[in-house]
Amino acid sequence: MNIAYLFIYSIPFFNIIPEYIIFKFNLFHYFFISITYISYFTKSFYIKLFTYQDIFFSYNINLIEGHNILIQNIYEGDYMNSNFFKKIILFTLIITTLISYSNFTIFNVYADETKVIYLTFDDGPAGKVTKNVLDILKNESVHATFFLIGEQIKGQEDLVKRMYDEGHALGLHSMSHKRSRLYSSNEIFLQEMLDTQEAVNSIVGFKPTILRFPFGCNNNCYKLSQSMVDLLHKNNLKIYDWNTDSGDGAHPGSSPSVFIKNSKSNKSPVVLLMHCAYMSKNSVKALPEIIKYYKDNGYEFKIIDENTPEEFHFIKK
Repeated sequence: MNIAYLFIYSIPFFNIIPEYIIFKFNLFHYFFISITYISYFTKSFYIKLFTYQDIFFSYNINLIEGHNILIQNIYEGDYMNSNFFKKIILFTLIITTLISYSNFTIFNVYADETKVIYLTFDDGPAGKVTKNVLDILKNESVHATFFLIGEQIKGQEDLVKRMYDEGHALGLHSMSHKRSRLYSSNEIFLQEMLDTQEAVNSIVGFKPTILRFPFGCNNNCYKLSQSMVDLLHKNNLKIYDWNTDSGDGAHPGSSPSVFIKNSKSNKSPVVLLMHCAYMSKNSVKALPEIIKYYKDNGYEFKIIDENTPEEFHFIKK
């Protein structure tokens, strides 16, 4: 087998509108590449590389803006640490892609060429701050996704109901948002999500199935594992991280102009992380300008639901 399929961000001399295209090309006869996972948001994928000697390789290929290709080792083995083999793979991908492009068969993977932004807010509901966010979204006719903390719902049921009634998506962000408890075991993490799900269901009659890990699924005290992914999927829950960070979570007291600058991106789709917590007053001030930027640049605002391609980062082996 000597045919491979490569997902690539874009190449300037093609002048092709869709961001995602497949190039079909011939590799050296002793290589076969098999794609095993494609990340919709981060524009990266995993490949398995085989030779006739059945030597196994696994690489993460990051295709980033600027049309650079970065090969990153994700499988530790004697052969994987060989610079010789890395150079062969890199040479094969780059040369075959750039020189033999005239023989490529090109397919459009995503027919919808509309640029998309998923505006997401963590850590609500939170009183007046969340209310002000909802007011701005309503005034701008924009919908967003809210990942809610279960313990904050009591006494603020009206805000949760308003989110739902006004067409926003509701997601799970744990009951406690406390690292020490939340990441003590997979089972405790799951139970916190299910408890939050029930808290939302008791208000709007709907059980959210989308969730976001507090601090992201790879943070200072936890790294996402395949066992956690399997457990969540078994319970019909899907994971959503972000690919653009406004910075308002780590530094909520920063100037609104900082959040505006951090939030600007030209990728698609954009999954923008913002917060509507009690301390997120400057996020509220930044929000109208952020919305204006994406409207002016032709983006469509969408909500995350169970049909949105799942997005999470590297899995711990």
